[in-house]
Amino acid sequence: MKIKKRVRRLLSLWLSLVMIISNLAGLVPGMSLTALAWDGDPYAALLNTTTAVNFDGKEWYLIENNSTATNAGTVTLLAKECVAASQYNSSGSYVEYASSTVKTAVDNWYNNHITSNAKTAVVDNKMFLLTKDQADAMTEDTRKCSKYNGEDKWWLCSPGDSDYVAGVNGYYGEVISDFNAGSVYCVRPALKLDLSKVTFDSTSNTFTVVNSSVAVTGVTLDKTTAQTIDVDNKVTFTATVSPDNASDKTVKWSVGGTNADAVTLYSDENCTTEVGTDATSTLTVYAKGISAGSATITATSNADSTKSASCDVTVNEAQTQTEELLTTITATGKEQASYNPEN
Repeated sequence: MKIKKRVRRLLSLWLSLVMIISNLAGLVPGMSLTALAWDGDPYAALLNTTTAVNFDGKEWYLIENNSTATNAGTVTLLAKECVAASQYNSSGSYVEYASSTVKTAVDNWYNNHITSNAKTAVVDNKMFLLTKDQADAMTEDTRKCSKYNGEDKWWLCSPGDSDYVAGVNGYYGEVISDFNAGSVYCVRPALKLDLSKVTFDSTSNTFTVVNSSVAVTGVTLDKTTAQTIDVDNKVTFTATVSPDNASDKTVKWSVGGTNADAVTLYSDENCTTEVGTDATSTLTVYAKGISAGSATITATSNADSTKSASCDVTVNEAQTQTEELLTTITATGKEQASYNPEN
């Protein structure tokens, strides 16, 4: 046991030294305490309180602390507020969580809202609903939550009385056992964080993935209003990935909409090299009109698929020289007809 403690102390001291050096070099500013510090417990004061911690740009309550457990080193974070709404099970009766309707809602939110970088520190790469025992162990205040779409009841994954499901009344913070599985209540998911893969800033109560890259915060296009071109003409689009120091500034370009075939994207002004759907460092593309129709041009961050920007393009049939001449003659004729020298 003494050997294990010595190993932990050495690991803790080693990472602390790395973080100090990184701070001096300006690589990881603000890190005041590492999550690998098994000696001592920086999370005790946060356990089951309404002091939110930050992870992946979101607020959480720390509801379970296994940071000092042998061969563990994890904390469980519960979303501070509900994030979605769902039935527990569409059949209206309790089933095991693994085959429930609500699990799909939890998985979808995790896949669409937790960044790929943050997922590397999440145990088993998933989120889950709490059990009734876990909810009972929480304080009443941490069980409370604001309303989501007018509802503040949220699901647990444990069976309730008879064929009901356990849940929490988020207004009172009360654990109850008579939720009808077919009702639509809130989803308040949790995750288990691997402390060996994060650092912890005790000043701001923020978890950050070790050696994490700078996350993408947004994607914009230089054109924000719908564009109109003729067949064989082109319009350029330039994507900007924020922040400027984002580690991965590549994007994936795509064409969708009602008539996706109306436009083809090229990486060069002469429109000879098409842009594929794979991530590319090409931030400027040339959208060439191929046929009449309406399409949508989208640039999506390769690092974070939840960050994207789109613009519509309408392609009109190109006028022939004869059509252009008739249009000119018609317009000129109307002007002459409206002219009366006696007036």
